[in-house]
Amino acid sequence: SYLITVQSYLSNGKSYNATSAIAIIGNKDYYMTKINSTAFQISIPYDQITSNVIMVYVSSSQYPGGYVSAYLPMYKIIFVENGLPNGTYWNVTIGKTTQFSYSNETVFYKLNGFYSFTVGTVNGYIVYPSNGTISVNGTIVTVELAFMKLFNLTFTESGLSSGTTWSVTITGKTSNGEYINTTL
Repeated sequence: SYLITVQSYLSNGKSYNATSAIAIIGNKDYYMTKINSTAFQISIPYDQITSNVIMVYVSSSQYPGGYVSAYLPMYKIIFVENGLPNGTYWNVTIGKTTQFSYSNETVFYKLNGFYSFTVGTVNGYIVYPSNGTISVNGTIVTVELAFMKLFNLTFTESGLSSGTTWSVTITGKTSNGEYINTTL
């Protein structure tokens, strides 16, 4: 969770000690707890935060009140691809946001918390990991993506008597003339 502390604020060029404070997130008010004669704090769970700017209504005995902004830090999530030819178009989605890239990396900026991601498909390649969950906890997160080229293999039998049954086994998957989808 985020810990937000308010001690004083400026209004008309003057600094006032806070006597009450309310954090406003979305359409909810969170009353802040007084921790000493002039400071208030509140701990807000990551999943309650949807923006890196939180409005706080602060009042004091010398001033009726006003709004201040609390700016929460955002951290980089860097996705680095390996295996694609230079200039290949690829993408990653976190939530409802998709970042596209022609270079070997793409970057998101997120608050602390947990985020699910999905890597878009690139024709002729598979990627690992293709999806997952990232934990952002006060530092940059780097996710390495390995793109691997797909190849079609054709096995043709020769030399067996007509009607003889034959098969191919690759990484534990057996085919009797059917298509095998496997990663080597």
